[in-house]
Amino acid sequence: MIDVDMFDDDDERVLFIIRMVFVFVFFWLKDQPSSRRIVHPFRDAGTSFVQLMLHGHPKNCLDLLRMEGHIYMRLCNILRDRNLLEDARDITVEEQVAILLLTIEHNERNRAVQNTFQHSGQTISKYVSLVLRAICILDKDYVRRPNDEMIPAHIRHSKRFFSYFE
Repeated sequence: MIDVDMFDDDDERVLFIIRMVFVFVFFWLKDQPSSRRIVHPFRDAGTSFVQLMLHGHPKNCLDLLRMEGHIYMRLCNILRDRNLLEDARDITVEEQVAILLLTIEHNERNRAVQNTFQHSGQTISKYVSLVLRAICILDKDYVRRPNDEMIPAHIRHSKRFFSYFE
């Protein structure tokens, strides 16, 4: 039992009571069962999504990634062969590229892509950035810059449009 006379004033008594309430609540909550649920329970959802696109109806890949399956696989192989991307612990190069393509081709929000691939928002953002950087490196080999003769005169002499070709 607590001796009431052990406190010099009411403030000390109130502080003691508050501390005791916190201790009680802490130990009570510690013993309660956790009601947390896993947000992304399907670990292989992204891999399954990619496999369904590649081995399902040919129109699926074209509709979702805006390219045919064999072209998509060729892009993934080029990125892998040039060591621009590599398989991670839980996510393959094919899944990484699919995340980027689904994001930019359909203007998908991070949260929607999280749901499709069952990865966290941080993971989605990380691989969008990595794949985008890798594809920008390929730019030098696969994109030909126009010369002045290729640009129509009305664009070449326009301040509004020509700045995109400089």
